Amino acid sequence: MMKIEDLVVSIGRTMADLRLVLDEETEALRAMQVAGIEGFAVRKSGLEQVFSRKLNNLSARKGELADLDEETLQALYDGEAELKRSAESNQQAIESAQRVSQRVIDTFIACARDASVRPSGYGQPAKPTERGQGYVPVAVNRTL
Repeated sequence: MMKIEDLVVSIGRTMADLRLVLDEETEALRAMQVAGIEGFAVRKSGLEQVFSRKLNNLSARKGELADLDEETLQALYDGEAELKRSAESNQQAIESAQRVSQRVIDTFIACARDASVRPSGYGQPAKPTERGQGYVPVAVNRTL
């Protein structure tokens, strides 16, 4: 069985790894570099599973935390606070990217609606000629 100190250090490393992935994804989202964004989800998911497993181990050994020195405990708490900050920033970046994507979609839909409403081609009304001769009738060739 792993010593409690080693478990806490291992949890700290996993939190740091997870924070790095969150920060990388946050930067990519802010820069709107969406190519390859799926890779972050896979990496996050794997690290979250490892983190959860380690936290369950720590929870089962909660009584041993009293044996840890203050510095080790503080490092654990600091790592937790940094991870929370990274997770909050990441969530904000995800929500922002979703809003931008929705605006782009809404713009495309509005443009498509506008284009479908505007008459074009044979459906356009007749226009006066440049010389002011009134309207010129258009005849369709029979070969068409």
